[in-house]
Amino acid sequence: MNRRIAPLLRRALMILGALIAMVLQQTFFSRIRILGVVPELVPVAVALAAMWEDTAVGGLMGLIVGVIYGLGGALFPAVRVVTTTLSGILAGVLCQSSLRRCLPTALALALAAVLLCCAGDALMLGWSESGFPADFAAVTVVSALFALPLYPVFRALSRIGGSK
Repeated sequence: MNRRIAPLLRRALMILGALIAMVLQQTFFSRIRILGVVPELVPVAVALAAMWEDTAVGGLMGLIVGVIYGLGGALFPAVRVVTTTLSGILAGVLCQSSLRRCLPTALALALAAVLLCCAGDALMLGWSESGFPADFAAVTVVSALFALPLYPVFRALSRIGGSK
């Protein structure tokens, strides 16, 4: 495969993977609650995609997915764009500078990404409305566990055009 096209294809497929996670979140998982909450798959997918890229590409993937997610019906679109972009940047920085790219790292990054997105929603909603702090912990933990099935998918995508 052409060395110029392979990274573009890899990144496009990772963005597509995050968008598929968004569709699953808004269609399938919005109807089926796990431990009483709807999991947030978008920040998990963005963190896993960005984990295999550098900071700028991770942030760009977060921005693209965040904009599409915001247009697709996120609760607070502007907040979600910012938090998914920051999730991508955070994952890219940490994996580029100090963390190994492995499953425990993926779980930690997924937890941080969901925590960041839920914190953004919580700031907009206010802590006192509808028992949100109790849901905050449940959504964070349940969503981060989705890194387990998504990790092999994004790891396989990261190997397109060369191994990492």
